[in-house]
Amino acid sequence: MTFNGIIVDTDFIISFLFENQSTHKQAVKIYNKYNDRSQFIVLDIITFEFATTISRLYDQNISKEATKNVIEMADIVIELDFKDKQTIWSEFNSYSKKGISYFDCANLVMAKKLDCKIASFDKFYPKSILVG
Repeated sequence: MTFNGIIVDTDFIISFLFENQSTHKQAVKIYNKYNDRSQFIVLDIITFEFATTISRLYDQNISKEATKNVIEMADIVIELDFKDKQTIWSEFNSYSKKGISYFDCANLVMAKKLDCKIASFDKFYPKSILVG
């Protein structure tokens, strides 16, 4: 399965939706640059991470509304299957460094599987896989 798409990370989505983020203008620029040529892909678990993060940063009502916007913004929402989750756990368990995110590993694994790029400002990802 291959998509002409870009997997969006939680930090990118937050930057795009919230103008008070330092990377907001950069996120909007990336979104506008690729919007006509690529599909924006969101992993189902990223919506969970996003909802939780926004609830903590702002409040539950903002989280519910913003999460609805994320799902509407996505061209494709991918639900991970059991095999994907096993591969993600293997990727996650391959790191010994502190602070590695399961969600970032999920994006990385699925980007490789789908031959996609990732929209993120996270330093975890190899630069070769990031859009910019």
